[in-house]
Amino acid sequence: RLFADKSVERASELNGQNLANVIWSLATIRETHEPLMTIIARTPADMIQGLGPQEYSNIVWSFATLKGLAKWTDAEILFRRTAPRVVQTADRLDSQHLANITWAYAKISHRDDGLFFVLSREAMRGERQINPLNLANLSWAFASAGWHGEMSTRRIGLRDPEFMDWIAL
Repeated sequence: RLFADKSVERASELNGQNLANVIWSLATIRETHEPLMTIIARTPADMIQGLGPQEYSNIVWSFATLKGLAKWTDAEILFRRTAPRVVQTADRLDSQHLANITWAYAKISHRDDGLFFVLSREAMRGERQINPLNLANLSWAFASAGWHGEMSTRRIGLRDPEFMDWIAL
């Protein structure tokens, strides 16, 4: 908590990696820190220097991991506000970041058909090497998002035979 307290005091000096590392560390030990989470959730991404795919992936993973432990309003703000950015940058994500981000949005039951469609199509794009762990995370994410009925009846996740055929290969 000391690092989180200091991070809040010096938030304007921290870059994306600093913020991601602190919030990831807290999530790993299942510890929330409301002031830091609020700062991260409410700061526009373009205001955070060095916020690349790794940092963003770690931040959304952390917020999803802490679901139920933290004040959920800030997490909802973070996921809603950043979904369009994910759609715009999905083609630049490697398979690990793609899997982690997809997992995080599914974990919080985020409802956004367009987002999940883009993520499924990016996962299927041929130039990515997807290892078994990332494939498992993607499978869980799309199955969970579809299975719990959190998404519309559009053909995504479990309802998307093309994606499920791809997973089966």
